[in-house]
Amino acid sequence: MGPDCGTAIINGVPLGFANVVQRGDVGIVAASGTGLQQVSSLVDRWGAGISQAIGIGSHDLHARVGGISMLMGNEGLGKVLRFGANHPAVIERLNWMRDVLGPALSATLKALGAVELKPIIAQALHMGDECHNRNAAASGLLFKRLAPALIKTEVPRSDVSSVLSFVGGNDHFFLNISMAACKASLDAAHGVPGSSLVTVMARNGVDFGIRTSGTGDQWFTAPAPMVNGLYFTGYGPADAAPDLGDSAITETAGIGGFAMGAAPAIVQFVGGTPEDAIGYTREMYHITLGHNSAFTLPPLSFIGSPAGIDARKVADRRIAPVINTGIAHREAGVGQVGAGITRAPLACFDQAVSALAHRVGRGQAGGKEAPVTDSDLTPRFAFSRNQKTPR
Repeated sequence: MGPDCGTAIINGVPLGFANVVQRGDVGIVAASGTGLQQVSSLVDRWGAGISQAIGIGSHDLHARVGGISMLMGNEGLGKVLRFGANHPAVIERLNWMRDVLGPALSATLKALGAVELKPIIAQALHMGDECHNRNAAASGLLFKRLAPALIKTEVPRSDVSSVLSFVGGNDHFFLNISMAACKASLDAAHGVPGSSLVTVMARNGVDFGIRTSGTGDQWFTAPAPMVNGLYFTGYGPADAAPDLGDSAITETAGIGGFAMGAAPAIVQFVGGTPEDAIGYTREMYHITLGHNSAFTLPPLSFIGSPAGIDARKVADRRIAPVINTGIAHREAGVGQVGAGITRAPLACFDQAVSALAHRVGRGQAGGKEAPVTDSDLTPRFAFSRNQKTPR
């Protein structure tokens, strides 16, 4: 089914229809009549799957637009849609984001042109962010770029005021942009034959899944873990859902939990000590292919952040990738109830390495199994290696 399909009322009975697509980590929020069915089919065709799909209201992916994906703006913390909250205030905020924030940012970007995100992330890492659960500096830096251009547009003054107040008052505004930047970077590394580089980590509250560069569109899954963290007043571990969301793409790209050493103050939000934050970053160097020299970490003598998770190293060394994350309530409608630390399940990486070994073996033996040597699985994706791993 294409756009504008999916609902019907037959003899007074409401019915809903959806394309048959694989289950996965992608959630879709789409305006009525603007392509939810079409987008779900495209996501399936590109090898991902759908966890949730909600129709609410108006963007399209027509050829004349040239879009291949959409990015939802960050709503802030607490009672927000991405954590399952559905109060009237949540819907009212989403409507405002659609009707006011979206058009205002569109006009701003048309006037401003491209905004380079790598320099913003790099500078934010020098200002105490890790660009997953601490984004105060990055959001402020983006605000500095957007605000002067916004006030020069033809956007109504009242809308300019409300947009500046919203963006300026939301320290997490950069998060969704950080995620999109990480996803775009990792997509460029996907599809390298023989590579054990992890290009996706995602979770939906039921399963945790990864993909590697050398295993195509195949997912390797295990039950989603719980999160150990700090809770908002009135909530505790009994209220928590298993880990969920697609924000672990930041850790996959080498920031977020992997760069917590640059953001020791984040422990006030996710728990632990500043020493723990630095320790997580140091540990992650043992499971990555190298360092990202573009994202240096001042507390670790400006070494590049650990970059390029190697599924083989994870499986061999039994060191699970660390993720800092928000905690959603286990019941729909409540929203975020805390934040903390979790780890990717080792079983995902064990499965990925086994599948990669079989792929390499079949390729060398003309479709038959063949012995696999260590050199056969050498990661074929280069990162900086001219820095010593911190102890």
